Amino acid sequence: MQQNTSGKSPGADRVIPEALKNALVILPEITDLFNKCLASGKIPSVWKKGVVISILKPEKDEILAKSYRPICLLSLIGKTFERLIIDRAEGVIHRRNHELEHQYGFKEGRSTEDAILKFRQLVEENDFNYALAFPLDISGAFDNLWWPELMYTLRKRSCPRNLFRLLIDYFAERKLSIVSSCAEASKHATKGAPQGSIIGPVAWNLKLDDLLNLLETEGIPVLAYADDIMIVIRGNSREALEREGNRAIGLADNWCKQRKLEISVPKSDQILPIKKDPDGQKNANHQAERLLSGNVGF
Repeated sequence: MQQNTSGKSPGADRVIPEALKNALVILPEITDLFNKCLASGKIPSVWKKGVVISILKPEKDEILAKSYRPICLLSLIGKTFERLIIDRAEGVIHRRNHELEHQYGFKEGRSTEDAILKFRQLVEENDFNYALAFPLDISGAFDNLWWPELMYTLRKRSCPRNLFRLLIDYFAERKLSIVSSCAEASKHATKGAPQGSIIGPVAWNLKLDDLLNLLETEGIPVLAYADDIMIVIRGNSREALEREGNRAIGLADNWCKQRKLEISVPKSDQILPIKKDPDGQKNANHQAERLLSGNVGF
């Protein structure tokens, strides 16, 4: 509970972080509540209610809806319990032969700098003349995480029965309430990684591991930072790059469709890191011109 930052806004239960930090006197009661949740596989409904407020972006027109950034506030006690769930699920999350090392987001001890270094390694440390890399953008990745597919992944990883039952309840009957100065509107959520939650980013990593594993199994180097995915294609000719690029996109597209996700083609533009020819004589700019003369198809 000490991890809750002072000054944070409370969720639907209105419990502020300062209250939690000074709640040692009721710690036995909170511990008992957490144990009952673990034993019953049930979570209080107020922990599953997100209060959505809109924050006006700096120097934006307050009349326009796009000028506001939605923020979802969840129960701080509930988020404390989520940390407990993550600790219990450590073996499932990091099960050997499932989790790949190519995800750099939401992982302790990893950063964007690590991802960049890995990217350079994939491009430079190979025997091919050229390397093409392009970002793969999944439309509304976090918002469209399909819960039944996530449950399937947990089963596949042999998630303990009591923890599995608890996570089913965690994603059931989730509710979002949009609050303004004059009104409140509510809606039940049926998909997505809950914004502002502790479990949400971990749930996304669990699911994305399947795609990273598929591409890696097919011999296609890939790395990711949260929902930002970079696919690396290597070859000795433009034709080879185009062929492998189309194959990678096809595999990713099929994977997404089966999980009710969609690739955002306009955002998946090409980046072309260039390597020298084997004789080292050709100018890198000339190679870039050759490769940029055409696009990898989708």
